[in-house]
Amino acid sequence: MRLHLALLLAATALYAGPAGADVYTANEAGDGLTVYHANGPAISYPLTLPLAAHNVQYVEQPATQQHLLLMTAAAPHHAAGHAMHDMPTGELVVFDADHLAQGPLWHLPVGTHPAHVVASPDGQTAYVTLTGENRIVIVDLSTRQITGTINTGTGPHGLRLSADGQHALVANMKAGSVSWLDLATGQPAGDIQTGGTPIQTALSPDGQTGYVTLAGSNQLAVLDLAQRAIHSRITLTYAPAQVFVTPHYILVAQQGNASAPGNLLSIFDRASTRLIRDVAVCRGPHGVTASADEQKAYVSCVYDNSMASIDLPSARLDNTQPGGQQPNGISWSPLTAP
Repeated sequence: MRLHLALLLAATALYAGPAGADVYTANEAGDGLTVYHANGPAISYPLTLPLAAHNVQYVEQPATQQHLLLMTAAAPHHAAGHAMHDMPTGELVVFDADHLAQGPLWHLPVGTHPAHVVASPDGQTAYVTLTGENRIVIVDLSTRQITGTINTGTGPHGLRLSADGQHALVANMKAGSVSWLDLATGQPAGDIQTGGTPIQTALSPDGQTGYVTLAGSNQLAVLDLAQRAIHSRITLTYAPAQVFVTPHYILVAQQGNASAPGNLLSIFDRASTRLIRDVAVCRGPHGVTASADEQKAYVSCVYDNSMASIDLPSARLDNTQPGGQQPNGISWSPLTAP
């Protein structure tokens, strides 16, 4: 049965962030993408694909001045969070972020159960975790071709790149580990055993410290990447989903689960890992991102079908806005797309 990958954009004015900014969420049960416009009403762009969205990433290509939106999509399973099933080949779907009304520029089969996607600093290369194949796949965004793969631990899910684009830190859900990958050589550079069902990773700006959410143990692990070791563990109230790091903050979305939903965004001081505040934001905070100026954080709310906006300097909830069904991945851009 063909299901619709609908770009579900509520026809209301959504003031989700600072002027000139859009926020995107990928909706697993809604089979599409919600764009929260900063300065005007959102618009619906229907698209038919036999897939459900999972993750989304805004990308700038400085050389071409093009703005892309990358989405991973796989066979729909309608499970909030990270249910893992055998799935047929999923795809990387690419949009022109300045012209969403034109639909996707192209889409490419990449492998079994694509989970998260990130891009190199120059916006020319995408890296996609394949949960069903225990590797990441490398895609040249100019030629629209797969150019290589790198093996990971079992069940890779979330990943982030170092600021220089030379390394990737991958969360291996089934292996209970993270993989530190050397992207220049295309080889694994070492695993760190963490236990606790790793979901998503983050890196400090200097690339020396890693962070990984552990949903199975309600923890955030802080990693010494030079030593390939755990530096410390921070106990959380609920099972965490995503983590996002800025120069001054560590942001952790505490999703919980369907029977015991979490409701907190934890804001930590990055330098000291001191908790600044647990902010009650919504039911099931899942994805988290922040504006480049560190003024706003944004959270996808998987059990509320909404997005929350948080003022970071005051560590206070600004507002929540309705969105698609089971919003999962989230990304911020400086654009206000037409």
